[in-house]
Formats: sequence, structure tokens, C-alpha cells
Amino acid sequence: MVIVGKQVPAGNYDTTMIIRGSNDSRYYAEFTVPYTVYPVPGGEHGLLLSPSFITESVEQGARKTVTFKATPPTWSDAPLQLQIVDSPLIENLQSLGGDLYSFDINAVSQREGEIRGGIVIRSRAMPEVYSLSILGNVAPAVVLSDEAPSMNLGLHTVPGDFLRSIEVLRPDGSKVPWTATVDKPWVKLTRSQGVTGQDSLGLQFDQTLMGDPGWSEVATLTVKSNMPGTLARKFTVYGSNTLPVFDQASVSAVFSGRSKFYVSGYLLPEASSIDRLRVDGARLVSAKHATNPRIPGSLGDLWLEVDEAMVGRPVTLSFTNPLAKTTISLPVVDRPRVSMAFAALPRADYRPVSFGRLSQSAYFAGGGAVWRWEHRDGTWQVPQSRSVPNLIDAAIAPTETAVYALRGRDVIALSPTTLSVEAQATLTDSQIWFDPTVPTLANALVFADDGRAQAVHGANGDLKSHGVDWLRGIEGPRVQASQWSNLVKSPFIWTPGQSWWSYPEGVGPSLVRSASGTTVMVTGTTGTISSILGWGELPVGSSYQVPPQTPVISVSDDGQLAVQSDGQIRMAAFGWTSTSQLLRDVPLGYEVGGYGLSGDGRVALVYGYRKVQDQGQLKATDAKAWMIDLRQIPTGAGTFKVLSEIPLPSPVGCITKLDVDESCSHRAHVQFLVGDRNALILGPRGILAFPLPEVPAVGMTSTRVPAPKAKRSLAPIQWPASR
Repeated sequence: MVIVGKQVPAGNYDTTMIIRGSNDSRYYAEFTVPYTVYPVPGGEHGLLLSPSFITESVEQGARKTVTFKATPPTWSDAPLQLQIVDSPLIENLQSLGGDLYSFDINAVSQREGEIRGGIVIRSRAMPEVYSLSILGNVAPAVVLSDEAPSMNLGLHTVPGDFLRSIEVLRPDGSKVPWTATVDKPWVKLTRSQGVTGQDSLGLQFDQTLMGDPGWSEVATLTVKSNMPGTLARKFTVYGSNTLPVFDQASVSAVFSGRSKFYVSGYLLPEASSIDRLRVDGARLVSAKHATNPRIPGSLGDLWLEVDEAMVGRPVTLSFTNPLAKTTISLPVVDRPRVSMAFAALPRADYRPVSFGRLSQSAYFAGGGAVWRWEHRDGTWQVPQSRSVPNLIDAAIAPTETAVYALRGRDVIALSPTTLSVEAQATLTDSQIWFDPTVPTLANALVFADDGRAQAVHGANGDLKSHGVDWLRGIEGPRVQASQWSNLVKSPFIWTPGQSWWSYPEGVGPSLVRSASGTTVMVTGTTGTISSILGWGELPVGSSYQVPPQTPVISVSDDGQLAVQSDGQIRMAAFGWTSTSQLLRDVPLGYEVGGYGLSGDGRVALVYGYRKVQDQGQLKATDAKAWMIDLRQIPTGAGTFKVLSEIPLPSPVGCITKLDVDESCSHRAHVQFLVGDRNALILGPRGILAFPLPEVPAVGMTSTRVPAPKAKRSLAPIQWPASR
């Protein structure tokens, strides 16, 4: 027996032998023969690859030959079988004799970039399949010193930024001709051909073609060398315009002296941009750029405070650089100081008033009409109105560009002076309707001091659910620019991510605006309270829930005080959970009809009247307003101090013969105008305006007129829902 040790590696093996008889195959013997294969002199090895991994770079347009060594196992003389896999750019695999092999990487007319492939190696002496991995790279025929040129037309751009010089090079440093083209008109070539390493490519950006602020675009720059087998190389050129633009201010006029306001537009949050802000006509106290965290991608506004503003000298803001200028100018007015007056109105359930600081007019909705009561030259004019069928609510925009009215799915813009209809638009979302179920003791539309409109809405017209969200419009090409107070430009309810408030079936939520508009408070259908403070939501606390039919009707500017319709005041300092009665006792025979808080939260007003018999029927008379001091919180059974008792020229309800369904007991909206120097009281039969006395320092004598000793307790007011 001969054992051949070829084709197997060294080691111990067993083989089975069978011996059979030559005359009868049924007779045989089977036995195991162990044997050992010894390694060849000098040692044994399996398949050897050198290198074990190949990395090569090839210039575009060239062909490169790569060699490697594949040594068979020492125990085999069987030939190796090699095959290229996974790459069409690897070709011409061949044996060079002995253990040497070669292949080509073909980069002729191939795009630059990575090449992956491999060579598999087999042999009948090896059960395994070996693989030689190849990572190749096709290097570009030309490279640029700046391969992502960009031009941002911004606040800090200077004229020299529009010209660029970019080197064109060969990877190997050789000199070859090149040419270039570009496909957009806003970037031009001042040099479009040359020799690599010698002539630079020239770019010039055209400011006049770089769009409005907010514009961005890309162009394709193509560069080609004249070497055979090379392809043109494409580069992306980025262009953008971030020049600041003032679109609008949040107010129609700046108050004399010290005043705060917002300016919106295309304003990127560049820390250094504030340094370029110029203010004329006033002294800049503070300025900051702020974005709304609830609005993804918000450009934000400038929050400004100025001082030393004077009537007759406008306040002008501007950003200026050598290329562009944006400016906005606002007139300066004194804080309102109105005369006392009363105007009778047709009976209706009116909603709270909004006031225009420039027009010096009160605007309100009720009885299917939008109303304006103008204070001109120290005198209140006759109220004027405009019928709007199915009207829900109306408010003057802080910019005083329009009075906006809501009905159904419509937004209507009326002239602030004539109340004529100037424009009308329908909500872009057909599933959203404005909510007519909001009780008339509150608003269904309010503008915060930053210019944003909050509106109460429902879905599909069935109003089985209610929400409060941002009502906004779009004007111009910049969707995120802040021209959103023009509510008749594609109006829509904007819910960034999720609804700020949503409520189950019932009457709609109530909106209440503070005197200056810095806080808007919402009473939900279940009595839960939320508020907006500045640009964020101020959670009042889950434990704050008002009793049924007693929503919040007034709130301070800082959102720290709120009054319910029953006259109970709640304070953040006491966790919102405890309440105190604003006016626990009133003079005998008086009935309270409404409450209001000053913007600064120092005082409150309580409106009251007496009911008397006049020719066989009840009539309201002797209307008064009590100014309540909120600076000293009573303890135990104590009461708030009455600072002033203000006689009023007339009640705002029950002043004429009552309708069959009318009660002499009536509610009224009590509102401080911005600055807390004046107040308005609006009821079902009329509207009152009157100046307020100065609030004395704590500890000074009250100006309250002595009331009769006999008093009665105050009962909560039952305020009707929307008619």
C-alpha cells in the first residue's frame, strides 16, 4: 500500500481499507489504517496573498496596472483559479508567471469617486474560497481651491464680497487647458478658461438678481479639462439673501416717553445684527432678537424698548449696510387720556372692547354689527356701526391697518375709520370654523401685544370640540416672514406641532386680553385656565379651575392676577387656588355689574348701579365705579381698600323701557385702556368712558365717598351666554 501526501496539509489522518476474497465477495475484512503527513522541509503554509488588501488611486482618464502575489498552499500543486467580481472598472486579470498576477483599473471616462471590487481565488486543494478586496478611487481631472463657493447677501456683506477668484489645479500639478460654464444668471464668470495651476477661475455675483430677503438658490458650475478620457466636473454654487427687512411693527404708534414694542420681518438671529440697528427720534433702552420656541424655523422678532420719545418726532428704526437699507417709522402719541362720556347703544350682547392708540377709537362687536366709538379733539363722537350678518367677534389689529371680523369660516377686513368692508377671505382649511358659542362676556378674537391674533375655532361646523390657536395670514413670498397680521391673506389656523388648547364639547373657550395685551388668558369649556405670556405659554397650574359659568373676565399684564365673573380674584402668589372677593359689601340698594383689572395689577374697578321704580317699571340709575386697591392683600375677614368712588353719567343697561325678555340686572365689560389712566364700561344699552384718578401712594387717605352704613352682601352675577 502506498499513501501519497499531496493535496492535504500536514496532520494525522485515518483511512479505511477493505480486503475481499477473490472467489467470493461475501468474504471480506475491513480495518482502519492511521497515517501521518509530515510538513515539507522549511514549514507549511496555506494560500498567501500579498498585499492582503489593495488600495489604489487612479486619475480620471488614466489606466493603472496593479500587481499582487498569490502563493498556493505548500501541500498542493493544483493551479489557482482567479475571478474578478463586483466591479466593471477592474479588468484584464492575468498571470505574470510564478505567483505573480496583475489587473487594470480603468478610469477612462469614469466619474470620480470610490470603486469597490474584489478577486476571488479558488483551488481544488482548498475547501475555502479566498477573496482579495480592492478599494479604488478615481481622482478628479481638476480640483478647485474652493469646491463649494457660496454668496450670502447679508447685513455684513461689502461690495468686494461679490467677486471671487478660485484656483483650478491638476492633482499631479500638470498644466492643461480648462474651460468653465455656469447655469444661473445671478452668478457670472469673469474668467471662463485658462491653464491649470496658472489661471484662476473668476466668479461675480449679481446682487440685483439675488431675489428678496429669504431667497436662496443653487447654481451649477461646470469645469472641464481638455485631457482625453476625462469628464466635466460639476460644482454647486450656493446663493442666498438674508438682508434684514422690517415688515411691520406690532403697534400703530409709539407712546411718548418710555415704550415697548415689537418689530417683525425677515430678521435672522445674528448676535451682531443688533449692533447695526439705528434708532432715531428716541433713545434705545434695550433690543433683543427672540424666536418663538413653539414655531419651528421661526425667524423671530426684535423686542425693543425706547425712551425719550416725543409727540411730533417719529421713532425710526433702520438697518443699514453699503448695499441695502431697511427702515420703519412710527408716529409718537401720548398715552390716551379721555374725557368722561356716555353713548347709548341699541340693546345687544356686546363683546369686550379693543382700542386703537392711533385712531383713539374703541371697537367692539354686538348685535350683528361692528362698532366704532371715536375720541377726537377731546370729545367722544357719535358711535358708528357696520352690519355684518352672523358676526362672531371683531377687533382692531395693533397695526391699525384694519378691523378684523369673524363669521363662519370668513375673515373680513374693515376700514378703521369708515368701517367699510375692504377685503374678505375664507379659511384655507375647509374643516375649520370660527366658534360662535363663545360666551359674549369674553372675546372670540384677540390680538396680543406682539401682533399675533388668537381665535377660538371648532371643527367641521358641528363644534363638538373647540380650540384656541394662532389665526394668521401669509403675504409675500416669505411664508415665515412676519406679515402674518394681515388676516385676509390666505388666512389659516396655525397649530405648530399641536394645538395649544383643545376642549371637549360645550360652549367655546373664553379669551380675555390684558390692558396692554402682554397676556391673553383662556377659560376652557371645563373651567381650566391657561394663558399666553409674551411669546410663550404660561401654565397657570392644573389645580386652577374656575367654577361653572364663572370664567376669568380680566387679567393683569404680567398674568399674575385674574378676576372671575363672580368678582373673585385669584393670584399667582397664592398658587391660584385661593380667592378673595374684590368688593365684599356694596352700599345698600346697589347691584354690581362688572369687574376689571388694571394692566399693572395695582387696582381694580367694580361697576355698580341702583334699581328704582320709574313710572311702574324698573330702571337703573346712580351708576358708580369703585377703584379697589390691590397692593395690600387683606387677611382673615378683611377686605380690599376702596381708593375712589367715581360717579358715572349713566348706567350701561336698563336705561329705557325694558324689552319683554330683558332684565334690569345687567352685566358690563369693565376695561382699563393701556396705560391704566382711563376706563371703558360697555353694557347691553350703552358705553361709558371716563378718566381715572391717580392712584395714591400706599397709606394715603382714600378718596372714597362715604356710603350709607347699611350694607348687603354681594351675590355672584349670572352672565348670559352668547345669543
